[in-house]
Amino acid sequence: MLLLCVKGGCAFVGATIGRPRAMGPSPLQRTRVAQHCRGRRPRRPVLQREYPSNVGANCVRPHFEDVAKKEIDMACIINYYNEYDEENRTASRSGQVEFLTTMNYIEKYLFPGAKILEIGAATGKYSHTLARQGYAVDAVELVPHNIEIFESKITDDENISVVQGDARDLSAFENDIYDITLVLGPLYHLHEKEDKKKVISEALRVTKPGGVVFAAYIISDGVILDDGIIRNKFDIREKIALGKLDAETFRTKLEPPDDIFEFVRKEDIDDLMQDFSATRLHYLATDLITRLVSEKINEMSDEQFDFYFKCHLAICERPDVVGMTVHSLDVFRKK
Repeated sequence: MLLLCVKGGCAFVGATIGRPRAMGPSPLQRTRVAQHCRGRRPRRPVLQREYPSNVGANCVRPHFEDVAKKEIDMACIINYYNEYDEENRTASRSGQVEFLTTMNYIEKYLFPGAKILEIGAATGKYSHTLARQGYAVDAVELVPHNIEIFESKITDDENISVVQGDARDLSAFENDIYDITLVLGPLYHLHEKEDKKKVISEALRVTKPGGVVFAAYIISDGVILDDGIIRNKFDIREKIALGKLDAETFRTKLEPPDDIFEFVRKEDIDDLMQDFSATRLHYLATDLITRLVSEKINEMSDEQFDFYFKCHLAICERPDVVGMTVHSLDVFRKK
């Protein structure tokens, strides 16, 4: 049994025995979140996340030296998810496309007795789905509020555990112990390449040789077209004026604390992965044009949706369309 201490609290970490319970945020963490992540939004049901709304704009860094920049950035992320209804993000029919697509690919690599780790498990949608299929699942999550929801859904027949932790440091976990490792959220929030490399490195370290890692990203072009140009959820001209969006290439340049989310393109992912000892199995668009036509999809009959989803699965790996998405999934095998 090890004691895992990370920003916000500590937890005892065992192997897969029992259900480790993560402690809540420390008083210092609560104070920092309150001081540096002002402008809390009321919690409300949502059908899709509003990525470019600069929810971190009020996360002002402190003017004292004892708090590192990255800790404040993590505090802002915690605050965001404390107020965001992550549990219902994929509740709508259009929201289900990302989840169903990801599960479709995970299921390709499941086998009896497979041991699974989910890093950045949020409220546990994937972890609980897999645990209820009979798989042993360990989960790591940064946000105490999400952990509370995760734990509230644990049933007696699940072989599952969750602890609080940072995806960049899984030192409490041994090498080469998981058959499948899921990283379906942490890379949404890390802007520095070195931080992203730490996440991928840790995911590979804890995965067995021959095991499979699933890493999810937010793709900039899908967000710009949907949230920026079509839905006008943010001002394209303002982003250009602030230097956050190139007026010619439409490449983004986002930085914390103003920008909690990080948007990338496939070439960024390729560049990130080139130094790792891993073989890509799939690269796919998990929602493709779904967000662009979400209202239509939500109105579809069961038969129409079945045809839509079947078509989506048939084309989601095609190189000529994978950039037209909000979320992508990189699937690779550890050598």
